[in-house]
Amino acid sequence: MGILIRNTLAVLPDGDGHEAGRHDIYLQGNVIAGIDKAPEGFVATETIDGTRRLTIPGLVNAHTHTYMSLMRNAADDLTFMDWLFGTVMSIEDRMEPEDAYWGSLLGQIEMIRSGTTCFNDMQMHVGQTTRAVADSGMRAVIGRGLQGDAYDENDRRITEALKDLRDYSDCDRLSFFLAPHAPYTCAPEYLRLVVDVARREGLGIHMHIAESETETTDMWRDHHCTPVEYVRDAGVFELPTIAAHCVRVNASDRAILAENGVSVVTNPASNMKLGNVFAPVPELIEHRGRRQRVPWHRRRRVQQRAKHVSRAWPAHARPQGHARHAAVHLGRRRLSHGHAQRRQGAWAADRFHRGGQEG
Repeated sequence: MGILIRNTLAVLPDGDGHEAGRHDIYLQGNVIAGIDKAPEGFVATETIDGTRRLTIPGLVNAHTHTYMSLMRNAADDLTFMDWLFGTVMSIEDRMEPEDAYWGSLLGQIEMIRSGTTCFNDMQMHVGQTTRAVADSGMRAVIGRGLQGDAYDENDRRITEALKDLRDYSDCDRLSFFLAPHAPYTCAPEYLRLVVDVARREGLGIHMHIAESETETTDMWRDHHCTPVEYVRDAGVFELPTIAAHCVRVNASDRAILAENGVSVVTNPASNMKLGNVFAPVPELIEHRGRRQRVPWHRRRRVQQRAKHVSRAWPAHARPQGHARHAAVHLGRRRLSHGHAQRRQGAWAADRFHRGGQEG
């Protein structure tokens, strides 16, 4: 099937930056087969007038829990630990697997509507987000949330995570991580088990790290180290790692993250909701350079990212296009360069219909 998007305003790579201009785009199956020049033998079975449309690469949401879309507004105005242990976990315990499926599907519909085509998800109800992705047509990297306090090779959660991977091995839109929840729910022995299994299976790690003041305070009290040091000492950073939030990281932590090539996803909307302050993005970039810039999803997240950048930098120092670059290209890079078990064709063209229009 050949699709021609005619005369669309397209944002295309141009050296180290991007240029926006009018282009014709030729799609063959799930591949972008040509720009401005039809590939040999191309026959358009559908033509879309792109005159009033903007065409960009799909946005990437590099940290989410899509099943939690059903919990929206269920636990507002609480401290982080009260929100998590006092409300969210009790809701999760009452959810049926089918609830998680429909919650994830709702989250995916909302992402599709605003241009997100790939997401990195930590699921608690095994098999439900993966099933929703298989039905929705999106691309995703899935990690079953893990927690434990012992090196147990028969760990139930890890067994479930590996079963999910094998059950969906024929879906080329799905890839997988192992996803230990956080330093305060995973003992060092358990993290070493996760690392050993991930190394054996060729998987990366997706984990919350240094998300709140309570986490860092309790970690220092109980282990005399920071959450970043705790995770490093357990060997997690020996593998490609995506670290979510990282709002409470000092200069030494930032150096550790940079030295180990850890990709940080800073989640400004979540941090604002829970009063966890902002991640020190300028300082992270200073330690790592351009590669430490991190991705957000959806137009609203890009706007929040831009506002965050505006507050963090003086006007003369704000990197131009930072939010757009993070939302599109860096998210894709984090999820593709060895971070997940990938399927062939992972970054082919994505196209969704919305109300008879292109979304």
